[in-house]
Amino acid sequence: TKPPSLLSTIVPTTTATTTNNTNEKSSNSSPFMFGTNNMTSTFGTAVLSTGSSNTSIVKPETNVDDEGDGGGEDESYEPNVSFKPIIQLSAVEVKTGEEDENVLFCERGKLYRFDSGTNQMKERGTGEMKILQHKATHVCRVLMRREQVLKICANHQITSQMDLKVHQGSANAFIWSAMDFADGEAKHETLCIRFKTDEQAKNFQKVFNEAKEINTKKTGDVPSVGKISLNDETKSKPSINDDGITKY
Repeated sequence: TKPPSLLSTIVPTTTATTTNNTNEKSSNSSPFMFGTNNMTSTFGTAVLSTGSSNTSIVKPETNVDDEGDGGGEDESYEPNVSFKPIIQLSAVEVKTGEEDENVLFCERGKLYRFDSGTNQMKERGTGEMKILQHKATHVCRVLMRREQVLKICANHQITSQMDLKVHQGSANAFIWSAMDFADGEAKHETLCIRFKTDEQAKNFQKVFNEAKEINTKKTGDVPSVGKISLNDETKSKPSINDDGITKY
């Protein structure tokens, strides 16, 4: 005879017992059917009752007004509150100094100023170049403000001796010399204005020359300026005119 195997001596045979227990549980349990109150559970047997229960359900309280609406905020409600200023501020009238003048010319352009130190034209600002005429005295002047900041970059009268010349080597640009008051005090400046289109430049030249004829000759007239190029590398010798103004 063969000796019993080591596995059979350690693990007892329980196949038959497990099968019997399973059959007994299956015979004692009944299948689930809708409409029945008795249900079995692996944790025990419980009976579910369809009757009324003593457990009370707590409902949230709502504030109901006389009209039956809830207590939420009314979106159409506007508080009737009035505020009175402590100090009464009067309206401030802004004056530019142009109220008594008629606009003869107004176009956007770029203004340059001649720098004697470097013998070159430097940009002074971009804005609306205006030629204005006073309603009472009929005196014409040039006025230009920088865009956005509105700082004055050109402000002088158009005298009869001013010579408006076409800039050499630059389209739609003109050069002239004037005693300018843009910085608050009189200063001899050589200015150059450049426009975008040829039509704007020709219109400026026309109105500028007409203003020269309107204005009478004054003691503050500035002599005409000579030819100045933006690409000059050498400086011309300065000369002093009869008014004591240094001319380059």
